[in-house]
Amino acid sequence: KAGEYKAAVTSFTRAVASVPGGLTSREGGQYSVWLAQALQANGRSKEAIGLLQRCEAHPDGDVRKISESVLYVLQAPELKLGRENFMQIDFAATGPPDEWGKWKPQKRDPEDEPPEMYSIEWYVQEFERKQAMGRPVERENLGLQLAMAMLGSVGILAAMAVIL
Repeated sequence: KAGEYKAAVTSFTRAVASVPGGLTSREGGQYSVWLAQALQANGRSKEAIGLLQRCEAHPDGDVRKISESVLYVLQAPELKLGRENFMQIDFAATGPPDEWGKWKPQKRDPEDEPPEMYSIEWYVQEFERKQAMGRPVERENLGLQLAMAMLGSVGILAAMAVIL
């Protein structure tokens, strides 16, 4: 990342050589893939592609898979972008960037928080929301749901009283 590709090539070459089994071991294969990336970054793409092609026949499946993926990226055609591919912003006409977005998110009032799901307040809110949307609301089901919620609460309280 720091641009010291020549040092990286040297270090990865030593790492591959120092691993028991060299290039044929799993660790040596991983170092080889990193070495190929360092070679490519150092401007030695042909060597990097050759090394990755050798890694495609590696005994370890993970090393083969990664080397194929990296090789695919290295062999992809280079993207050439001209000025027409970029957007130009005329700051003289639009003003400086600090004036662009006047809207700032507002802090929510705790009173505006939605009620807890499946509470009585939630059912009432859902009823009002559906009514405002013009959907037919079955009042019988709403009453049944409210009754069930209240009976459930009473049942839980009764069970707690028995336990205590």
